[in-house]
Amino acid sequence: MRVPLLVLASAALAAGIWGGITATPSARVDAATQPTGRVAGPAVAAPVAQLAGGATDPAAAQAAASPAVVSAAIDPADGQPIASISPVPAVPPQAATPVAPTPLYSISVTARGHQTELDACQWVRMDVGAIAPIVGAHNFCHGDIVLDMTMGEIVSVTGTDLDGDYQITGSRDARAGEDAARATAGLSGDLLFQTCYWDDARGLRLVTAVKVDLSLPPSVVG
Repeated sequence: MRVPLLVLASAALAAGIWGGITATPSARVDAATQPTGRVAGPAVAAPVAQLAGGATDPAAAQAAASPAVVSAAIDPADGQPIASISPVPAVPPQAATPVAPTPLYSISVTARGHQTELDACQWVRMDVGAIAPIVGAHNFCHGDIVLDMTMGEIVSVTGTDLDGDYQITGSRDARAGEDAARATAGLSGDLLFQTCYWDDARGLRLVTAVKVDLSLPPSVVG
């Protein structure tokens, strides 16, 4: 029985492209016998990582294990398909979009003054010669939130020309009745928060803060 020529051409051509074997002219199909606009030859298959005789080709094995795009072109010398492998470009990971911090505390300053206004159980702005205005309240009048403030947290303040968002930068303990300039010497900030500890022996806590613009990128805030 005679085996159709097209079958022989397919087997020889596949071996010639992927196995290191050159196809003989007798195993090719004359392009003139094919419909116009079509070239004789098999569809391009995935690369084989093994040569004739069972030997392994490292380059072919690596190409087979890596994501790639296999394309076919026509060799102008003999009209046969030429296989080429192009690596698929890696897609760089997308960086997460930074999220601006959200104010954790909100303080409405309703008075300017000192002891009398504090005793009226309100948040008070005190301009007493410290490195910055002091905003304070008794611990039993919700001023105890100052005891919980930690570095980096945001406090939203309104009233007495202090409107804005402030980020906590540090803290220090002081004594009631101590000179404000001496008690805050060496500190820096745009605002100080103050309240007394529940244990009277510990005195009071001063928390420093700087004004920030939350509409700017977080890197500017931090």
